[in-house]
Amino acid sequence: MNIREIARLSGVSVATVSRAMNSPELVRPATLNRIREVMDEHNYSANPFARNLISNRTKSVSMLVNTLNNQFMVEAIEGAEGPLQQAGYMLNIINLSKSLETMHSLLDFFKEKRSSLFMDGMIMVGSYLYQEDYRESLRELLNCPVVAIDQGPLPDIPSVYVNEHTAMGLLADRMEVRQVKTASVISCELEYAFSQRRLELLLAETRARGITIEDKHIFSVPMELAENGYSACEHILTEGRTDCIVTSNDALAIGALRCLHDHGIRVPGDILLVSGENSKFCKMAIPSISAIQYPNHELGRIAGETLLSLIGSAEEPTTKVLLEPRLVLRESF
Repeated sequence: MNIREIARLSGVSVATVSRAMNSPELVRPATLNRIREVMDEHNYSANPFARNLISNRTKSVSMLVNTLNNQFMVEAIEGAEGPLQQAGYMLNIINLSKSLETMHSLLDFFKEKRSSLFMDGMIMVGSYLYQEDYRESLRELLNCPVVAIDQGPLPDIPSVYVNEHTAMGLLADRMEVRQVKTASVISCELEYAFSQRRLELLLAETRARGITIEDKHIFSVPMELAENGYSACEHILTEGRTDCIVTSNDALAIGALRCLHDHGIRVPGDILLVSGENSKFCKMAIPSISAIQYPNHELGRIAGETLLSLIGSAEEPTTKVLLEPRLVLRESF
């Protein structure tokens, strides 16, 4: 039972049923009672989508994320929720749990349920999602606007992302000021396109300043657990002297800091430490950890606003928004 069937059984138009549900004071009492009797007879209750059937709008948007287990994803979600909720949209989160198998299963699900999908648009978060033809397959299946947070290999993706070149330059500049000669990197998984980009940019920026990062001093580990930062740091300490350790995020930095403490190595006295992602935990550590601050909340907000501007638009312009990071200096760097 849907609003069109209620209209047919009540002998009125769909618009009249819509008014009866949303503005009953505008409907004649006799007509309103007839519509309500039909709805009661068929146990029909208005759902969030019913009032949008005429305009072909579900007021529902989905956000695809790689994981919910890091600060960037949470802050991006919170940023997108603001403009979407203000516009009356419900935001649904689809967590791929860092699994390509889950991603392909999602495509199969969309193919099977194509006719019954309730979605006006989608926000894709993270470059892990950008596999060959994946985004185009989604758009074909969903027939709705798609906006990306992060860069992607397809040039026509409306997207919002950060200036990673600036971020890695800020790190290299500070290393040069602190007279770093050799450095080490604890990176998150290098199958992520953003992780590869940032590592390559950091290597280029440090090389230009005469700072050496050898291959044996580059470690790639899952980003969520501090224990991974700890174990990677132990390996670094066995590979010879390093002046500075750069980690992808706060969890890895906290793990590395604990490892250095357990080995009697002073930060910043013996080794400098910096995180590629700022968080509330960085400033609470002893010593407090310097970090790159990315505008995660702003990324989500602009992605939400961009998607709203595309919904219902006859054209989908290639919108590119670039935001700037900053370096938050604390005791460790």
